[in-house]
Amino acid sequence: MTEPAQTIHQLLLTRARTDPDRVLYRHLVDGEQLEQSLTAGQLERRSAAIAATLAGAGARGQPVMLLYPQGLDFVAALLGAMRAGAVAVPAPPPDADRGSRRSTRLASMIQRCGARLALTHSALIHPAPTHPAPTHPAPTHPALAGPGAGLDRLQIIATDTLPDEAAAGWSDDGDLSADTVAYLQYTSGSTTAPRGVVLRHANLLANCADLNEAYRFDPDSVLVSWVPSYHDLGLVYGVLMPLSAGFVSVTLDPAAFVQRPLRWLAAMSRLGGTHSISPNFGFDLAILRTTEAERAKLDLRRWRVALNGAEPIRRSTEQRFVEALRPLGLPADAISHSYGLSEATAKVTAEGPGRRMAFLELDAAALEADRIVPAAGGRVAAVACCGVPAGDMRIQIVDPHTHAPLPPDRVGEIWLSGASVADGYHDDPGATERTFGGILATEPGVRWLRTGDLGFIVDGALYVTGRSKDLLIVRGENHYPQDLEWSVQGQHPAIRPDCAAAFSVPGPDGERVVLLTDVYPDRIDDPQVVIAAIREAVGRHGLAVSIVGLLPPRTVPKTSSGKIQRSEARRAFLADQLPLLTRWEATGPAPDPDPPPDAPAPTDAPAPTDAPAPTAPGLPLALALRRLTGAARTARLVQRIQELVAGRVGLSPDEIATDTPLRSLGIDSVAAVQLGEAIAEATELSLYPGVAQDHPTVDALAAFVLRRLEQG
Repeated sequence: MTEPAQTIHQLLLTRARTDPDRVLYRHLVDGEQLEQSLTAGQLERRSAAIAATLAGAGARGQPVMLLYPQGLDFVAALLGAMRAGAVAVPAPPPDADRGSRRSTRLASMIQRCGARLALTHSALIHPAPTHPAPTHPAPTHPALAGPGAGLDRLQIIATDTLPDEAAAGWSDDGDLSADTVAYLQYTSGSTTAPRGVVLRHANLLANCADLNEAYRFDPDSVLVSWVPSYHDLGLVYGVLMPLSAGFVSVTLDPAAFVQRPLRWLAAMSRLGGTHSISPNFGFDLAILRTTEAERAKLDLRRWRVALNGAEPIRRSTEQRFVEALRPLGLPADAISHSYGLSEATAKVTAEGPGRRMAFLELDAAALEADRIVPAAGGRVAAVACCGVPAGDMRIQIVDPHTHAPLPPDRVGEIWLSGASVADGYHDDPGATERTFGGILATEPGVRWLRTGDLGFIVDGALYVTGRSKDLLIVRGENHYPQDLEWSVQGQHPAIRPDCAAAFSVPGPDGERVVLLTDVYPDRIDDPQVVIAAIREAVGRHGLAVSIVGLLPPRTVPKTSSGKIQRSEARRAFLADQLPLLTRWEATGPAPDPDPPPDAPAPTDAPAPTDAPAPTAPGLPLALALRRLTGAARTARLVQRIQELVAGRVGLSPDEIATDTPLRSLGIDSVAAVQLGEAIAEATELSLYPGVAQDHPTVDALAAFVLRRLEQG
């Protein structure tokens, strides 16, 4: 009888020995075509070559950054690092804008873990071509060499250039065990202090077993995922589970999905997908940015489970998704709510067959007072059920102040204990003790993970109601409200210090960021100037603030000790109980002012000219750009890009400075991809998904597009 695997790479060795030709991983390079695949045997050889190289570099026990775009090279690098006994540190490559939130976070990760070595793909070391082929998009990141984001301190190895012969003589070390550290999963909260969760092989194997119990994978399963592989959700589900359960995992780049959400559904249809994962906003994009005619061609009869996790779950989103796709074969209960966090590897609870897409309707006023009362008229709060734990995972609902377990009718902090729970954070004993050292007043001998999440349990199932730390989760990314509040301090003399409250509220297309602040009314000449300063400050975090409220002094709720009461501010805001001096709200996306591409062109259109752009106001942009030259062509293109940016951040085009970084306007990674797609459609050019991230101002974008036009 074969002994159970003690490490992840032992799973790989077993698969490579018993079925070396079985394909475990596929990657859709352009989001649509199968261009890359890895069998168990190929992955074993590639990871061995990487392991041998790392061993030669003395990487055993040392942190090694994994900086890859979505694809199969990441999988080989992760397994290679594990086999070498190195500590893998998955991370997204930096943005072209070295001051972006992603690059700042990466620099902090490198510093905190002490990495001196990085694995990557050669395409990220050498600059990408400016005119990528449509079916092979160039990486959306700049060259890794050079200063910025802490990269100048790293020795960088391009693993795709290593020959298989590099594995000659490699022998897996029998000293590696279930207690060996496999990787550090960095949390995605504060921009200034991400923490690396120390995950051992035992944690990973336990979580994979729990996942298999919840979602019933088998060798015929096909998982299709666009969630980044460096994210805990994408890493455990999309990379580790195929080794554990022996099925095929299909990935596409997140930017490819955001650019054209139909690609996700089409891949599920064409490849017979049975399982998939997505944050809530992905389900929204899949329906809101596809048409009924496009979806009508799909066959989704094999789709069994769609995991909804990583951000607040909205019933209206799920109803819209299921209603649109049921005629195509999607089961009525396909969506499974899930709860998890990096500190517990990934999954904690999930809804199993027979009880999915469940919500509990509660009295909203009682819930705001942390009491569980069924709705009976008045305001109703629909709280998503997140399912039940598996394996040895234990959950307690605890009073965060007294550390005593709470009765079933009360909301409290969610505490966890089980094999999937990590030991702590890398090189941060203080944070480890605060988070992983919870001691129940009734059970002093057991250490618990204090999640910081709030919730309650009904009939054994977990319901999550919010965060004790008021975390904002927007498009799957975490943002601490303190970061946003601190950033507005000193941005204008009228803003009262330490009197801002940031929180999120539901909107038609996901969570909307609200920032309220007390002001000195006598220091305001023009409220719009104050609002612009606040928008810019929040924008530096890669967020577009949707609502700004200016309040009289001593209005934003605080505790007796002077701490901001964000929950109370949110409640009063939603109840329209705040005496707002000025309220600014972003508008929705602007309509496209250009005629559709198939609109007939005027027969008497003027010849190319350097005259100002308004000489041909009725022409579609692509046609106008072909007919105009010089300054007129540039002006027309810049104007259109300003309009497209303005529509995404709720401003007027004349408020968009052409040299201002797009991130400071609140263009996050999702909005950047959508902006690039809109520019591509308007200009009738084939642009790669990350074009707006690599050229992060209106001027830079326009210059790139003009070069493409000149290339024909």
